[in-house]
Amino acid sequence: MIINDNPNHPTYDLDNLPMCTESHYWSTIKKLFEATTKKAVDNIVKATGISCLPLCAASPAFFHPTFFPPDPFHLIYENCMVFIVDLWVKSEPADGFYISEEQLRKFGLLVSQAMFTLPPSFCGPIHDPFLKHHSQYNIYKWMALLHWYIIPISIELGFNSIVLQKFSHFVQAMEFSVTLLPRSESDLEALQKIIVNFLKGYEKICVGGNPEHISRFRLCIFQLIHIPQNILWNGSIRVGSQATVERSIGEMSCRICSKKAVFANLANQIHEREILKILLLYYPSLDCNKDKSNSALDPTHIKPVKMVKILKKELCANGSLDQHLQAISSFLGHCIHLLKCQSQII
Repeated sequence: MIINDNPNHPTYDLDNLPMCTESHYWSTIKKLFEATTKKAVDNIVKATGISCLPLCAASPAFFHPTFFPPDPFHLIYENCMVFIVDLWVKSEPADGFYISEEQLRKFGLLVSQAMFTLPPSFCGPIHDPFLKHHSQYNIYKWMALLHWYIIPISIELGFNSIVLQKFSHFVQAMEFSVTLLPRSESDLEALQKIIVNFLKGYEKICVGGNPEHISRFRLCIFQLIHIPQNILWNGSIRVGSQATVERSIGEMSCRICSKKAVFANLANQIHEREILKILLLYYPSLDCNKDKSNSALDPTHIKPVKMVKILKKELCANGSLDQHLQAISSFLGHCIHLLKCQSQII
């Protein structure tokens, strides 16, 4: 509950928030199209948070607001975590969440040294967050800080106990949210209570009833309140991650060679990659990325595709040329068959 001395300003209850409906969404879209001035559009956007009609609304599955699951990697790690650490770094002695610069420097040093005893399994070295959290940090390093390093190292350094207590609620809620396990309604109710407890404590120590500090309660922090409802609608919020899509986009963009026909080149690249996947399903032994040490020890491992030097004297001797041609013809026949199957699937 926001603490505000202005009686004309409405308050809200975190345990009983109003739900946006489908009819409200489309009525807002209609108002946006009917607005005649930019100022009128800005006022609608500010009041509702709806800025335009998205392309995904053309999908038959579109239903507001269940169609918009949160992206955990951006919301939790690249938004909330970055903002919280920024608040700690910029805190002053008068703030309720104050952490001294000396403590933060020691914390960053201990994080970088923790690689020797607790190395992360999903990313490279974790750099000093006090010095490099803006320049050399990605979502995987923020994950390591959130789930492994901050709580134990901060307790060791004697951080503000109230700050650590509220941050532990954030860690508990986020670990629960990203874990791929079935959740009952009672589980989600317990998650809701943890998040509400965190948000109330966060507002108390970061805003403290001072309207000038309301910018410390960013939308990304408030967005956490909707996670239990989204899990009820869509399952674990990990299924809404954009990390897989962004990784695929990065891989494919590096392979585009044509500046004239970019989209045609991209479509061919994607098509060829899918054909290769199907081919490897039929013939796993063609996978050159397998562990070579294991394949070398396996006497049954056969390399069906290899460079064969054909000499002139062998062209007519022992029918070796016919054998090579038959092998090539057989291999090409399998490839053509796979291409036909793929075209039928598409």
